Amino acid sequence: MKPLAILLLLAASLGCSHPSAGPPTVNSEASEKATQRKEDADDFASGKEARAWLADDKHVLFKASKEGVSKLVGDLYAAGAPELRFGKIVSDKDLGDREFAGVLIAKLPTEPATRNRVFEAMNAFWKQMGDDPVKDEGQEFAGFMLD
Repeated sequence: MKPLAILLLLAASLGCSHPSAGPPTVNSEASEKATQRKEDADDFASGKEARAWLADDKHVLFKASKEGVSKLVGDLYAAGAPELRFGKIVSDKDLGDREFAGVLIAKLPTEPATRNRVFEAMNAFWKQMGDDPVKDEGQEFAGFMLD
């Protein structure tokens, strides 16, 4: 019976391996961040420049207002973001060939002072939306889900 008790104690101390059991581990958080960074890079690479995309009347956003997102785009460019693109763009022929964008991706500057200004602009937006601030973790891109 002693080996069974030891195994039970060991299992209890190590926890379950099911992804939804218990708090996230450092490895799962790192993996999630790596996946998100890859997705942001892919969306940026396949996306369309934000100001030009917003200027077209056939381009619409899922749930965000064009005016609010236009202000965010202007604020991020003014803060020093080198480029902003819309990604996850889908066309709907049934609605007159309108394009819908699901995400705005900001390429982040590398120069520290400029980068800080861009993060301040992003976090002012997130605060206004009632969300948590974004931390600078050396990422190349930052995404804003619009759906």
